[in-house]
Amino acid sequence: MKNWIKFLGIIGLVIFLFGILGGFFIGFGHTIMISHLVVGLIMLGVWFAMHGSKNLGSAPDVIKGRRSRFGFNAALYGAVFLGILACINFLGNRDKYNVRWDLTEEGVFSLSDQSQKVVKSLKEPLELLVFNVMGGTGKTFDTVKLYSYYSDKVKVEIIDPNAKPHLVDKYGMKQGNIIYLAYGDKDGVKAESRINEMTEEAITNAIVKLTRGAAKKMYYAIGHGEPDLEAQDQRGLNLFVGAVGDEHMIIEPINLAQKGSVPDDAAALVLVSPKTPYFPEEKTAITDYADKGGKLLIMRDPGYPAVSTDLKEIAAHYGINLGDDLVLDTVMQLFAGPSIAVQFMASSIEQHPITDTLSKRDLPIMNLASSVQIGERKEGATYTELFKSSPKGWAENDIQAIFTEKEPVVSVDASDTKGPVSLAVAYEKEVVSPSSKKDSSSEPSYEEGSDKIFTRVVVVGDSDWMTNGLFQQAVHRDLALNTLNWLVGESSSIAIRPKKFKSNFARLPKETYYIVLGSGFFVPEMVLLFGLLVWWRRKTA
Repeated sequence: MKNWIKFLGIIGLVIFLFGILGGFFIGFGHTIMISHLVVGLIMLGVWFAMHGSKNLGSAPDVIKGRRSRFGFNAALYGAVFLGILACINFLGNRDKYNVRWDLTEEGVFSLSDQSQKVVKSLKEPLELLVFNVMGGTGKTFDTVKLYSYYSDKVKVEIIDPNAKPHLVDKYGMKQGNIIYLAYGDKDGVKAESRINEMTEEAITNAIVKLTRGAAKKMYYAIGHGEPDLEAQDQRGLNLFVGAVGDEHMIIEPINLAQKGSVPDDAAALVLVSPKTPYFPEEKTAITDYADKGGKLLIMRDPGYPAVSTDLKEIAAHYGINLGDDLVLDTVMQLFAGPSIAVQFMASSIEQHPITDTLSKRDLPIMNLASSVQIGERKEGATYTELFKSSPKGWAENDIQAIFTEKEPVVSVDASDTKGPVSLAVAYEKEVVSPSSKKDSSSEPSYEEGSDKIFTRVVVVGDSDWMTNGLFQQAVHRDLALNTLNWLVGESSSIAIRPKKFKSNFARLPKETYYIVLGSGFFVPEMVLLFGLLVWWRRKTA
């Protein structure tokens, strides 16, 4: 009887430990787990009361004889086991033996198939440097590190700019830049890119751009009082030029009056608020370029006396009306309530590759903007009004009063365009040769990588949002780069669906639940108890 009381303590300990283990997986509030904990504690209490307390004074005897040898062997085996685990961990941290298994159904801890394909096809070394400004950690950084797992050509490094500020200047990182990418090293020249996002889609698409070779070149028309590309004042476009360079693209000024035509290597042509009229040859060169599959970004500010109408005529050539008006909208002022203003935030955006990634809560700010609306639609063309004013806004036709009177009083009348007023329009039409006419009712595709040639035009009734004074506010940088990327055919060349843990709220049938509980909990417990019983009987026989 005395020996069985000793065995009672072992059984109680096993039952108690299984109660704790099961509590982590099933829940400590479950009846089975509560009963395990209670029964285990009772058995341990009985053992301690009848046997354990009597042997507290004989502890030195434990280290003698067979027990001491058994304890030594157990400690030795434990040390060997820990040593094996340490070796496995050491080898696992070495790149040569780095092997991962992602057991999640959705592959949450792996790169997408598209990203893996891009990384494995790299022919030159790729540097991927993450500037961890906020000192963050977590899954986002783990995702970046995965790029080096799938290819030995990728080098990933996490840099603390506070500890190594000299690297910020070395790699030309500007405000907002998070990741620096450099591909190849041909004759000491690397293809570089800087991005402001840490998403897998943004990183993979940046890699794709770098691997395509030479940067696409865009031209910026000058010679008629346009904002200066290099100027660093409020009206300059220095920040815009830097952002374009971050996207592995180039923008250069061009005087069409001197060149006579748009160069063949032009991926897009940017026209921004000329203060003096174009020469007829310049307008012809612009429309000829676009009609053959060229890409135009047109931005025009309202003014009084009337500004050049050339951009209005070019936009009308593609069925887009640039209004000789000024859009007014309501804004909320602290302690003052709503009021009418010429600077306001757009109220709505339409679905389009340019706007798909923009935040619906952080819209572009328009400052002295003209209306831009769809006019006479061209056959086979697709039009999208990208963003609009609120329904309370309107396009005021009497801009003379606004620009000349000291305290103008305005209101909506019959001649004005009532809100919501469109502020930007995107145009797309497939270029069809005379020998291969297409059905004009078919919608052009936004898919990249096809052999189709499209004329693409984006017209915005304001250019202030792209100048240094406003470029870093709201979503202006993203809007500018999205617009250029769509024009030149680089928008979302690879779309990656965000991965999430798959949730399943379906209840298990009662029979299945008991089968899982029995096979995963009771069977191991009973096997262990039966083995201990056999061992104890042999020991005490």
